[in-house]
Amino acid sequence: MSTMTRSTQPPRLRAGERVGERTETTSAAKRRVVVVTAAIAVAAAMLLAGLWGLSADRSGDEQAGTAPAGWVDVPGGWLTVREVSDRAVDHKAMPGMQTMPDPDPVPKGYVRLTVDLSLAARDETLRWKPADFAVEGKGVGVVRPHRAQLGDGVVPADTQVAGGLTFDVPKNAHNLTLQFRDGTLIPLALPDQHHRSSNPSAGQSPSS
Repeated sequence: MSTMTRSTQPPRLRAGERVGERTETTSAAKRRVVVVTAAIAVAAAMLLAGLWGLSADRSGDEQAGTAPAGWVDVPGGWLTVREVSDRAVDHKAMPGMQTMPDPDPVPKGYVRLTVDLSLAARDETLRWKPADFAVEGKGVGVVRPHRAQLGDGVVPADTQVAGGLTFDVPKNAHNLTLQFRDGTLIPLALPDQHHRSSNPSAGQSPSS
């Protein structure tokens, strides 16, 4: 009888089997690279989309910052002038005031004009002071407000205040403009009585 000997060594793999394992390993690695690359591409696309959206939003904000109809852009907000009038009070014409001194007289040769306006803040609180405003023109130079009735100098964002600024300007001044913080010049349409006072012959008939 012959005795069969059982080997304790594991069988050797064929060359084809080893190549197959390496191929599977390589394929798995490639799949991982593809998945990672795809994830990076998606993330990059989302980032670009977010940046584009932010840019579009900012562009929209810039469009929204355009002054509404009838308003003009000024540093920090918008401004509109509604009317220019002469509201100087003749105290001597008031009963009982004939013998009393005028507490706030208009200088001789001047006219006291009130500019009715509205000032709006755009994106942030707008703070102002009377010296931020000025009237300029021919025969006047630069004039700061004699009196300001336009709130307390603080305009919260996205709100507006309305009021008036009073200026003493020479009677012969013309081509007046309102300026805010050395910004845009806003032409002022003067009241008829100012034109008559600066040109005494205005309004008279040729035969007079």
